[in-house]
Amino acid sequence: MTEEIFDVILLSTGNFRADLEEFQKNRPPEEDFYLNEQMWVGSLPKGISSKLVFDACDSPGWHFHPARQYGMRYAFCRKVEPAHEDYYHWDQDQSIGAAILLSRFIRPTTIGTSLAARLYFASGELKTIVPGPTQASCSHAWVVAEDNWRDWLSVPELEQLRDLLPRYNSNAPERVRLARKHIDLAFYAYFLDERLASLVTSFESLLKTSRNELTEQFKTRASRLAEMLGLRLSREDLHTTYSHRSDFVHGSAPDFKDLNPELLDRYNRCESVLRLTLLRASTEPAFADQFSSPEAIEAAFGSPTKESPAQKRLATFTVFPIVDKGMLCVARFTTFRRLLAWALLRSPSRSASVMACRAMSVLCVVDRTSIIERSTVVTGIPSC
Repeated sequence: MTEEIFDVILLSTGNFRADLEEFQKNRPPEEDFYLNEQMWVGSLPKGISSKLVFDACDSPGWHFHPARQYGMRYAFCRKVEPAHEDYYHWDQDQSIGAAILLSRFIRPTTIGTSLAARLYFASGELKTIVPGPTQASCSHAWVVAEDNWRDWLSVPELEQLRDLLPRYNSNAPERVRLARKHIDLAFYAYFLDERLASLVTSFESLLKTSRNELTEQFKTRASRLAEMLGLRLSREDLHTTYSHRSDFVHGSAPDFKDLNPELLDRYNRCESVLRLTLLRASTEPAFADQFSSPEAIEAAFGSPTKESPAQKRLATFTVFPIVDKGMLCVARFTTFRRLLAWALLRSPSRSASVMACRAMSVLCVVDRTSIIERSTVVTGIPSC
């Protein structure tokens, strides 16, 4: 009895509805398209029905049999010969995973391991289907797009994937590997604020060289990277993106209630720059070397632009030179904050903004205007 084993991952038809013109212009493969000798994109092995894999991956419920409203667009399939300890371990060497990741760099789709399985055949007959990591935290992939998004790879895109797959460098420079990890988290994030935070973190894995002037590093180097790739991404776009990221990671809620076309377009242009960057960095060693060290990054993408004095932010705080026994508690507390700010400014080891050390009290300003002394302190733009 001859045993054959295949790992498969299916792309369903249920997430987007591209229009007919797009379908005719960029058709998915109509027959099996081989990426290498063991892996192809197309129909399932031995002509089995996709319904069997859908049923094996779906939670069955109890006395619950709804009619499935979607089918299979195509599947990534690979013949495997697992060792004994990996007999039930789907894609144990990450071959399909690498192909899926590269495919997302070429064009994002919703293919994910929620529809992954290992098929066992004996003498050409299907015997067993073992679900893959269908319940994993990153089992569903998402795309930031309108309803008419083309959710599949066209034949020319598959040809590009076939040509690049042998050149995929799993041992790329550490910064490239970290950036791939974070953009992969973005692909699996449903909410835009979480997705955007992972996207910016992926950029910073590639481009950040110090803990100072983080926003300026991001704007300067990401815009230069986009220019190098021939894509459109302005410093204003990047400033807005980084501000949204900072709102989220510092505990505030970005205003994403209105998912307007401008917001989606800006996000997708940022993602396009990052995807193309990682596609080249994963397959072109010379391009990846630009991210190999802080010195290489600064040589390729420059250093943050220094702000002129006119561009710096002015912060004011109120100084109370006299504290008497009749002063309100609020005034005493304000005076303490003023003294603390003075001590911080006097310390040569502190160059941080005194924005957090402002001593302002409207109540005290109203009650004790005769003893107010106004001081202006020039502070730099916050780093994030």
